[in-house]
Amino acid sequence: MRVRRGVVINEKNNLKIILFFIILTTALTIGVILLWEKVLLKPFYAWVDARYPGIENVERRRLIQQRTEHFFISVTVDGIVVTLLLGVVRRQQRSLSESEERYRLLFEHASDSRLRERKCESGSCTARRFLHWVALPLRLRTK
Repeated sequence: MRVRRGVVINEKNNLKIILFFIILTTALTIGVILLWEKVLLKPFYAWVDARYPGIENVERRRLIQQRTEHFFISVTVDGIVVTLLLGVVRRQQRSLSESEERYRLLFEHASDSRLRERKCESGSCTARRFLHWVALPLRLRTK
């Protein structure tokens, strides 16, 4: 049962993340289209008209303008979304790495505790050694 609940929670979280990025991508697309139309469209179209003048280049101008517009919008939105996704993945990877390090230190500490107990039970543990064995893990916990 616990596994199923965890899976459902993960599926809900994944769905939330997917919906968030769908909404984000839609909003970014609208923003980039507005940027293109308000700021970049007229200067770019003027450049294309100057580069390919005349009636014989009407179809070529239209194709260049249309393809460039689609390419610019697509690459800009994709670049922003991928950058954000990489940031999310990097943050989760860092969190996972820190968690693994904490567990590794915890298991090493537990292993050292068992070793100390065995030494002290056999009578080979002096007060000085005991303090050394206890102080070392305490220093590791405070880091």
